[in-house]
Amino acid sequence: MKDKVRRGGGRNQAKADAMSMTGGKDDVGVRQHEDTSFPVKIQGAGVEPFDLQVHGFWLVQDAVMALLSRDEVCPRSNLSLSLAGTTLEPLAELQSLKGLKPGAILRLVEEPYTARSSRHHLARVLELLRASGPQDALREGRSPSILETLTHTHTQTPDSRIPNGKTLKRSLSNTKTETTNQDVAPPEYLLPGSSERPLMALLPHSSQPEAPSYLRDLSLSCWNPAPGHRKLQGDFLYITVVTMEERRCDITSCPKGFFLNRSTEGVFDPRPAQSSPVCHSFTDLLCYISPVFKQTLTTLKNGSQLPPVEVMPTPYHTLSWLGPPCASRTHKNTFSRLGVDEQPETQAPDWNEEMQVARDLPQGSLEERLQRDRAILQVNGAFVRAVTQGAEMVVDGFVDPVNGNPEDPAFLWGGLFISQGATSAMFGGYRGRRAAQRLELQGVQAYSNITELQGLHILPTAIVDYRGVRLSAQGLAPGLEGSEQDQAAAAPASRGLLYGMNAGPQESPQRRQLLQLLAQAAKYLSLQRHVVVGHNNHKVPLFTSVDAQGLLGADGRFYILDVFRTFPADANFCPEVETEGQTVTGEEESNKSCEEGEEKKGCVKEGWPENYHSDAGLPKSFPHGLCRLRPELVQAFIQHKHCQYTQHVRETLDENGGLEECATACDSRATTAVRAACKAVGSVSDIIFEMRLNPSVFSPEVSFPPGESTTTKLQERLLREAAAFIITHQIPAFLEYCLHSNEAPMDGASLKQALHQRGISLRYLGHVITNISQSEHKERLRHIMRSVIGEIFTRSTRRVFNNFLQGVDMPSLSAAVSHFLCCLLVPHFTPAPVGEETKKKSRRRGRGAGAGAAESTLWSTLTGAELWNLICQDAAETYGISDDLGSGPNHLVEHYGLQKLSLLREFCLKTGVQLRLRDYVLDNQNKAPIGPDDVLNIFPVVKHIEMPTVDASKAHRTAQAFIQKGLLDKAHENLKEAVFLFGRVCDLNPEACYCHNLLAKVAFVQGKAAEARSIQLKAVVISERVFGFDHPNTIQQYALLAVYVFAGGETALAQKCLLRARLLMLTVHGEDHPYIATLDTCLGLVLTGDQKEQFLKNALRLNTSFFGPSHVHTALNQHLLAQWMCSKGEYRSAMTHEKEALTAFTSMVSISACEIGDKEGGEIVIAVEGERYDVHVRERKRYAVYWEQGPTEVRRCSWFYKGDKDTRFMPYPEDFCKNLEEAYMIAVTLNEWKRKLEFPNGETVILHNPKLIMQYQPMGLQDEWVSSPSEQTRPRTVKRGVDNISVEIPDGEPEKVDHLVFMVHGIGPACDLRFRSIIQCVNDFRSASLSLLASHYKRAQQDGQVGRVEFLPVNWHSALHGDATGVDEDIQRITLPSISRLRHFTNDTLLDLFFYNSPTYCQTIVDTVASEINKLHTLFKQRHTEFNGAISVVGHSLGSLILFDLLTNQRTGSEAREGVPSGEPFRLSGDTLQETLTRLDLQQYLDTLQAENLDLESLALCQDGDLKDLGIPLGPRKKILNYVRRKWLSENCKTGGVHLPPGLQVPPQVTSDHDGDQSSGVTTPQSQFHRAQSVTSAVDYEYFNVGIGQVSIDYPQLAFHPQTFFAFGSPIGMFLTVRGLKHIDPNYTFPTCKSFYNIYHPYDPVAYRLEPMIVTEVDLEPMLIPHHKGRKRMHLELKDSLTRMSMDLKNNVLGSLRTAWQSFARLPVAALPPVDDGDTTIAGHLQETQASAAVTDSAKRDGKSADIWTKILEWPRALHKHYFKGSCDEVESSVSAEQREQSEIKVGMLNGGRRIDFVLQEKPIESFNEYLFAIQSHLCYWESEDTALLLLKEIYDKLGVAFEQPQQ
Repeated sequence: MKDKVRRGGGRNQAKADAMSMTGGKDDVGVRQHEDTSFPVKIQGAGVEPFDLQVHGFWLVQDAVMALLSRDEVCPRSNLSLSLAGTTLEPLAELQSLKGLKPGAILRLVEEPYTARSSRHHLARVLELLRASGPQDALREGRSPSILETLTHTHTQTPDSRIPNGKTLKRSLSNTKTETTNQDVAPPEYLLPGSSERPLMALLPHSSQPEAPSYLRDLSLSCWNPAPGHRKLQGDFLYITVVTMEERRCDITSCPKGFFLNRSTEGVFDPRPAQSSPVCHSFTDLLCYISPVFKQTLTTLKNGSQLPPVEVMPTPYHTLSWLGPPCASRTHKNTFSRLGVDEQPETQAPDWNEEMQVARDLPQGSLEERLQRDRAILQVNGAFVRAVTQGAEMVVDGFVDPVNGNPEDPAFLWGGLFISQGATSAMFGGYRGRRAAQRLELQGVQAYSNITELQGLHILPTAIVDYRGVRLSAQGLAPGLEGSEQDQAAAAPASRGLLYGMNAGPQESPQRRQLLQLLAQAAKYLSLQRHVVVGHNNHKVPLFTSVDAQGLLGADGRFYILDVFRTFPADANFCPEVETEGQTVTGEEESNKSCEEGEEKKGCVKEGWPENYHSDAGLPKSFPHGLCRLRPELVQAFIQHKHCQYTQHVRETLDENGGLEECATACDSRATTAVRAACKAVGSVSDIIFEMRLNPSVFSPEVSFPPGESTTTKLQERLLREAAAFIITHQIPAFLEYCLHSNEAPMDGASLKQALHQRGISLRYLGHVITNISQSEHKERLRHIMRSVIGEIFTRSTRRVFNNFLQGVDMPSLSAAVSHFLCCLLVPHFTPAPVGEETKKKSRRRGRGAGAGAAESTLWSTLTGAELWNLICQDAAETYGISDDLGSGPNHLVEHYGLQKLSLLREFCLKTGVQLRLRDYVLDNQNKAPIGPDDVLNIFPVVKHIEMPTVDASKAHRTAQAFIQKGLLDKAHENLKEAVFLFGRVCDLNPEACYCHNLLAKVAFVQGKAAEARSIQLKAVVISERVFGFDHPNTIQQYALLAVYVFAGGETALAQKCLLRARLLMLTVHGEDHPYIATLDTCLGLVLTGDQKEQFLKNALRLNTSFFGPSHVHTALNQHLLAQWMCSKGEYRSAMTHEKEALTAFTSMVSISACEIGDKEGGEIVIAVEGERYDVHVRERKRYAVYWEQGPTEVRRCSWFYKGDKDTRFMPYPEDFCKNLEEAYMIAVTLNEWKRKLEFPNGETVILHNPKLIMQYQPMGLQDEWVSSPSEQTRPRTVKRGVDNISVEIPDGEPEKVDHLVFMVHGIGPACDLRFRSIIQCVNDFRSASLSLLASHYKRAQQDGQVGRVEFLPVNWHSALHGDATGVDEDIQRITLPSISRLRHFTNDTLLDLFFYNSPTYCQTIVDTVASEINKLHTLFKQRHTEFNGAISVVGHSLGSLILFDLLTNQRTGSEAREGVPSGEPFRLSGDTLQETLTRLDLQQYLDTLQAENLDLESLALCQDGDLKDLGIPLGPRKKILNYVRRKWLSENCKTGGVHLPPGLQVPPQVTSDHDGDQSSGVTTPQSQFHRAQSVTSAVDYEYFNVGIGQVSIDYPQLAFHPQTFFAFGSPIGMFLTVRGLKHIDPNYTFPTCKSFYNIYHPYDPVAYRLEPMIVTEVDLEPMLIPHHKGRKRMHLELKDSLTRMSMDLKNNVLGSLRTAWQSFARLPVAALPPVDDGDTTIAGHLQETQASAAVTDSAKRDGKSADIWTKILEWPRALHKHYFKGSCDEVESSVSAEQREQSEIKVGMLNGGRRIDFVLQEKPIESFNEYLFAIQSHLCYWESEDTALLLLKEIYDKLGVAFEQPQQ
């Protein structure tokens, strides 16, 4: 490639340049990839020995390339490496070399030159001689880096530089010196209010010295090339050198190197000069010739060097609109006459092949991907540079077109295909052609971004704007190089055309493969597959737009071309298509005519919002017909539709029973909801959400087949919705962002970026103006209006300028451009008469009469008024604005605050014009502000494809996600990884700048100010060189750097950075911008003197104007001003500002009304303590939310006191604090201390100074805060604020609630031995759970996976013993007066058991529990709207039995959700009275019953006597009553009666009535069932034998389905047994709850087990709950040790007993697993214990229990593994694989097949006397951390959160 050849390195040299990008060590670039690096020592080739860090994965040639980039070796070349005397192969890996180890010596070997390599070496020497000086970047049009100029200090020594060359590392002493000595006042033009905008200050003179002069001249000799006979003797080149000593020398290049020959200007003598050495390096010979050259070269190498990031060439050109102050003085000899820059035409590179080869590089490992990214970036950068050079050659007329079409000339130059593109009337002529070129690049970028798609290739593409002409440049596509005649004659298949409208019908494996690739690409791009009508009316399936073509190149690769219409059309600008409709065929013609008739009546087409055309004025026409949606808009619209889809599905499911029910019902409701939502939002699939858009819709030349009519109409609707989405959503969202951000767009580039991020094309700028004008915040958005108006103006000006330049020839360019700028910026500018101007120039330049010939051309007649009319006309056509631009530039300045300098900058950046660096006076009406000499150059403006660094970008995005979660440590780690990866490829790209910036922010937040500073230094340099020295991003980077260096104490440097940022901001936008307020705030912090006040006041003014008086920025400014006023002694002004700050701050935390005064308004309520309490701020009271509790006092603590015997500071009352605060503020304001403040109660407070305030109390004063009378005479220490006292303010509970648990208490009002209520006990349990979450789920909490579990108490005791029932009064009347306290305790506690079994009060208890739970659930959901977790219930003692009965009688399905009112009469399966009597063959009694108006419901309430009174005989009476009663029991779910679950059945008992008849199941009732009239129910006692013995009451339904039921110390098993239940069916489960845990203490006298009622065959030991610290208690471990010792003694006896018993019981041998010899593990001994018990018990059971025993043996190990996964490796290793695979035993389905009974470990002291701690053991659960941990583990296991055992 040409640039590589010019530098003299070819492909290898380019690789060396890429490697040199990472030559300097980055402070944060130490990653795991450097683990393979090691140092080696380099010697030989005339260089000083040095160490080199190499990587094991490097090839030898990689190491050579790294060496060539080192300063010690440069500019030597053509070197190889040797190890131990053996030359190393270039392609060998270093890690494969024997003997190469850390510290090994590698020698450089000088290889013989060839003719080509000698030219490469000379090119490297030229790079050294052409070393860039400070002005070179400006001269070449590149953006320079100014940071070095700001950070340079004259007192700094080279030793103070950090290793990578940065010059900012200073010691602490240097920092202090700098802070005190270099604090200078800012210049006048940077002070607030100044209108001066000097350009000279933008580019200060660099502190770096100009590049030294090495030689006078260096060129090819006049005797070059070498004659034939000298070529045969090895002469390559003859070079002439003129040294600084004026000595002329001729040098010969040969295979051995370079030597002096004897030739002179007049005599050719190639013989070596006398005593001339032969040097392998050209610079060595020059040092021998010239002492000045040697000294200069030595000084350069020994002197300080800039860091690599400042001198490394950028991959792409960044334009600088300002050039050197004097271009003629900065131009220097580049030694181009040496000829090494010239490239033969035969060496034109194949750009496409180079790009595809780079793309096809392997990507298996990280190193391979980095090398691939580096290669792609290199090739694309070289391609863009070639495109830039080619565009200049074409436009300047040095390249002839290869075709004969003058309207669309095409050019071939340097391996590039360059063209302007054909104009098309359908696309809009000239404007359409330019749009097509831009869209082609956008389409190529879209396909290039699909990194996951391999096999589909695109051509390297770029577009260039140069001198008003836009050119497209592409690499040559393989297979298309032939002539047009050859291509026309060949068939499409022979040309490789496989896809597109012109491909024709064909079928081949290659076509199928290409279609598959295009289908995958369409999925990534959200494009819909569609069918269009092609030539000859055949149907063409497309995955792209109609223009795209897919071909198989001669290189065997698939290519996609002509992708300029890749993305869908913008329906807002398709009026012709909107009115005419798509081309239709066949039967659609009649439908079309009907639709047209409807449209004429004013019907709105589907997809447009109501009144859209009248409100927005869309759709309308546009100057070109290629308005397409941006890809960002497509993605945003799809996301918007997905939100609509999910909302639609949720609403539909809520209407049909709820999401949970529909998801678990396995019916069609969920599917129907999804299908309806897909249809509503326009999904292309009716079963899943899949949104794709058709790029061919609204294309006027496209026809769709008749079968595509429905799909096409749907796509038209979607595109209309997408277009309207820009107006209705995206533009308002953009303005909302600008309204609240101080980093809003500052210039055209940042405005364009912000709009494009939201998918808003710049053709909507007019609509942005309309929205701002109609906004109520118009004044606060004036900076956005200013930027938008300026962007419209410069873009319209650019289009006029492009046409203007077409009539200008090359000699007149500078004059024409300056004339145009004068017409643009000076109102009513009129050019001077041609004759006078010609005479002036003739006299000044001496050019004679012919000098002004160019002045008579058409461009010189342009006036300011004509130019302004052209600009306004273009703005009206493009953006729909007419009067907004006014009549001239002064209108923009006066009405919008635009600066002419900012407009000039924007114009130059968009057109490539470079102006001379000087101060321009743009307001002079009499003199042209810009002359021809001020226009230095016009540079091409290139747009190209961005090549991402994939792995670095992925790490960057991961870090951003971690930051959003608040995980800064992980974000910091990923950002360091990303920075390192960017450095491995190239640091000089925009994303790398953003990454460095973010890394510096994270490091600063973490307290690493020094690290943030060093990283931000690099970010500033990258921004200056990649974005531009005056880009808005550079301004922000300078401001952040100032913050970081100020944190390190470098105040002077912080001032420089902030002033630099303010200068750039004033130039780019002006002073009226929110970011100026940010900069001025920072300047107010770092400056001193009166200027500090100026900046702070200006910041306050701007923040108040843009954000209002209550914003945090405004409040901060008020506070800073108050501090400054205090330091000046202006206390009254300080008080005013501080009050304003207080007002703003307090209003943000919703307590302003309380602190500022007694203003009108409602109570302010703040939720605290997990939102379980509400603080009424005005009332100063705290109220409980979920339970009844008296309010508690709340104080605002501002003043505190502490006596001698107080352990902590106590708060004063607020009125006392108010008096203290007033006295303190007066003392501070007037600086009068020793003030004495007396209170009416005799107390005295003396304010000695701000730090010493004492309170004195009179003798005998009683105060509730005083601990003893002796303290009264001692003074108290008084402190103001919590900052002055040692107090820990807790962080509070996590806001996120993962799970909700309701806890129901047992008997009595007290829940523990301290007689605490259920509320206090639940608070303790909640605190224990929070502590366990912090210790056992620490990592999950840090990762944001875990929030907290909320526990809420359910109190039913107060409702039972309240006034509503009157039961306490009734019991009190019959209670004996003796032992009154014991009887009162019995009545208050133990009687609850009898109440629950009472048919009168059982209903009250159950109703209270259910209603309280439902009420708490509803209230919790209202206060936690975002909660979507599960819910569990906990019952203690009797509370567990209440919950058990309640959950047993829950109902599922829609009936359970809706519920049945308790007072509603039941119905019997819909049967009528006639049908019932007919079924019983008793029709003759129908008339009798109907005469009494009896139906089935009333018949069920009748007694035997009632029917007897009607004259019905005994037999029919019994048949009727028996049938109705049994039918009623089976329908209990309709009546609210007792549920009879299949697994909880008692055999029916036979009873006898008074007539001697027997019936099964029921007897004659003695009373009616009725509860509608009273609080409690009179329940029929004769139904106690029904079901599980529960009384027949109406069990209410819970409003949710509990996930888990936990029973603490539960008597459920005893009550079930008393009720007559002997066995629970293993298949029985609660209807709505799938998990159940029975947790008890081993000494709990109330607790009973449940597993024996389910598994009756064997005796299962309960599951032992582990200690929360991860071990057994000491006494249990001792007990296990004794058990193991006894088991060892009985091992043989057990084996014999097992064998004998197996023979006796005839059990299979495998029923019991063998005990391994020497098994000493806990699991093994527990297995033996279990086996022994099972064998003993098996004598009473049949052989089926053997399998159960085998499974039982697995439970101890299952327990150990379940809770201590990380510490059971030894146990696991001793168990065979077969045993590990055995399934766990299922103890019924009540807990989903898992164990039910869980026993706590008793404490050591409890084991000494079980009876002593019996009562306490029943009440221990509330404070048991083991119990809380079991609950947490069950809850979070179902959430997929891992349990973490803390280290002991």
